[in-house]
Amino acid sequence: MTSFANMTASLAASLPTTSSGATSSASGHAPDQEDPVAIARPSSVTNEKEVMYCELHGEPVKFYCEGCIIFICQECTLWVHKDHCFTPIKGALDMCRIGVFRAIEDTKTGTKAIKTAIDRAVAMSKAYEKETAEANLKIRKAMRCYAQAIEDREKYLLDKVEKMRQAKMTELTDHMNTLRGILAGLAHTNETLVRSMDSEGIDLFLAKEKGRAQVDYFSCMFKNMYIAEERIMFVPPNYDLVDQIKRQCDVQPTPAVSMHSLTSTSSIQSRQSLLSLQSLQSAQSFSPLSYHISASSSLRNIPDYPSNPTRSTNYYDHSISSSIAMDANPARGIGQAIPGYWMSVSVRPTRSPVPGVPMFSFGKEGQDEGQVSRPWGLCVDREGNIIVADRRNNRIQIFNNRGEFKTMFGAKGTGPGEFDLPAGITTDTYGRIIVIDKDNHRVQIFTSAGNFILKFGSFGKECGQFQYPWDVAVNTLGNIVVTDTRNHRIQLFTSDGTYITKFVFEAANPAKLLKGPTTPRGVCFTTNGNIIVSDFENHRLLMVDPTLSKVIHCMGREGSGIGELNRPSGIVTDDDGRIIVADSKNHRVLVFTSELRILWAVDLKSPGLDDKDRPSDVALTPEGYLVVLFETLPDTARDVTSHGKQYIKVY
Repeated sequence: MTSFANMTASLAASLPTTSSGATSSASGHAPDQEDPVAIARPSSVTNEKEVMYCELHGEPVKFYCEGCIIFICQECTLWVHKDHCFTPIKGALDMCRIGVFRAIEDTKTGTKAIKTAIDRAVAMSKAYEKETAEANLKIRKAMRCYAQAIEDREKYLLDKVEKMRQAKMTELTDHMNTLRGILAGLAHTNETLVRSMDSEGIDLFLAKEKGRAQVDYFSCMFKNMYIAEERIMFVPPNYDLVDQIKRQCDVQPTPAVSMHSLTSTSSIQSRQSLLSLQSLQSAQSFSPLSYHISASSSLRNIPDYPSNPTRSTNYYDHSISSSIAMDANPARGIGQAIPGYWMSVSVRPTRSPVPGVPMFSFGKEGQDEGQVSRPWGLCVDREGNIIVADRRNNRIQIFNNRGEFKTMFGAKGTGPGEFDLPAGITTDTYGRIIVIDKDNHRVQIFTSAGNFILKFGSFGKECGQFQYPWDVAVNTLGNIVVTDTRNHRIQLFTSDGTYITKFVFEAANPAKLLKGPTTPRGVCFTTNGNIIVSDFENHRLLMVDPTLSKVIHCMGREGSGIGELNRPSGIVTDDDGRIIVADSKNHRVLVFTSELRILWAVDLKSPGLDDKDRPSDVALTPEGYLVVLFETLPDTARDVTSHGKQYIKVY
């Protein structure tokens, strides 16, 4: 009570009173100065000349009972309210005025906080609408891959049935025509023999011999005729895949960064406060969610391709808030010799008895089917097909594993499915064909049959733009890395072309050990998840960590000896971690360990090729054989004498 009285007296002394018109001696304020608290005083309470009397004892009231919320007299304090908490009237009124003033301030603060919360809720609703639209777009893109694959398979099967029908109908038609010919021949022979019955002498014998010979001929012909009775049998799919496809992809809420406090952190301690900011903060602490799509499937999980437990084929998509949505322990995407192939591929030493002589070659100079003109990139898909970026012909050609032409797609232009000097090429775990459309400064993605799916990129220096991109690679997460040559960098994208991050290489070396800025040309993922890049002009290989934050290894200098390179170009990895590099100007392929230590070299100099025919890209067949693509310089490509050369060779 003593401390409370002292506080009351102190507060009372600091507040001027204007009801009596007197000047407060304690405050020293002028009589005409207004008290902000006294403005709201009711006249029945603030008029000190009015005297109130206790209803029980008839004495003037002098105290205020806090528990009973009434005014009491001196007598009441001794009997009725002796155990209650009471204070003098003046001090209680002053404290009440202070409480009301603080409550007014609380209402202002609370109103501001609620308006701020409403504004944030409106902003969140708009953000959610935007994220919903983006999520819908990504879902449609992801599902389109499955739908396109099923449509392609349906078209292939229907075409196959139609070709089988046509072939069989042609065979049966020929068979029936032959039978009709035999029948007509027998009828003619019969008619001739009947007429010969009227002949005499030697004519009868000749007619008999001739007729007998014809009958024997037709009989032998008929006996030798055979046609297989075949049926068209449809082998139904594994319907367990339907359930697997239904479970592919998901949309999950992920906690975003918590919102800042919607109101002030200070709390109001007054018991008369109308709004408690502490409770307001508790009621309004939102935790907004941002959605991301995570596609967790791969065609390698289909029963036709037994899954390899040592390899992950899940890939993550880019979060809508432009940050990478990853689990607490994210998987690291790794490289494969043949993306999506279900067995391990290991590079083999060449089996040719003569060094430099391939097992077989194909791809002559020209513009017809199966011919190429200054090709640069090639890859092998999980079916064993060899896919070539036929650069100057502005098309993609697909050959089987024996080098026989199968199909092609593309033409000169800037529209979807058109090219301007395509270069690097690869396939992903879904069998999609990913092509660097170099002079259009973009990347295009197609189905395995060559149907256009999507494209991304444009000319420029911003993130997601390119200046003459050259090569491309994918990892088991579906991430796409592209060498952006003139921007001296590599860029990483999700499987649908959403930009993730980049790594810009240093410019000219301060020690002048390099010829100029880094010129990234070939690229591949290693089995450790790192990225290997060939620096074409500076004759070296660079290893970048999976996060594209630093160069962790660099090797090579200009030359032809061990540990030396001369314009390295295309790169591929095998599933044991070896790195295979096309050392173009040295006319060889080099095989390194995963730490870039040299293992062996394959000499590619052979009859029929000259110094202008340089290996530009390399791939591996499912059996581990080398497939090497040779690039011809422009003057040689126009030379008619080059038309007998074959520029794709298997060692």
